[in-house]
Amino acid sequence: MNEPKPNITAESLVALVRKRDHVSFAELRYHYADVDGDLAFEKAPNIAIWNGGSKPLFDAYTEAVRQGQIHLEPCNPIVYFIDGAVPGLPVLKRWPKEGTKRKRPCWIPVVMRPGKA
Repeated sequence: MNEPKPNITAESLVALVRKRDHVSFAELRYHYADVDGDLAFEKAPNIAIWNGGSKPLFDAYTEAVRQGQIHLEPCNPIVYFIDGAVPGLPVLKRWPKEGTKRKRPCWIPVVMRPGKA
């Protein structure tokens, strides 16, 4: 019988990212019970990093980044295909410069990595 998945915390997220070295937002669904939701996480207006996250997910992520324990790096969209979830948005191929504005929503695939950027 499968054990129930735990709820996400900043500490458990950091431990997972350290163990696996790179973790997509889609992969988190396999590890935690409370990461799916209806929140969007954006790098800038109309530049989504992830759609469909929960408040506990974004609280844990934000705290881990604030502590300098994890950071984001762009990745190939195939990572999200493999992990089983791809937002239904066009893919932005390069990391946007500060102040970038997009007229239409797009998605930049990223993974969480250990340490500061």
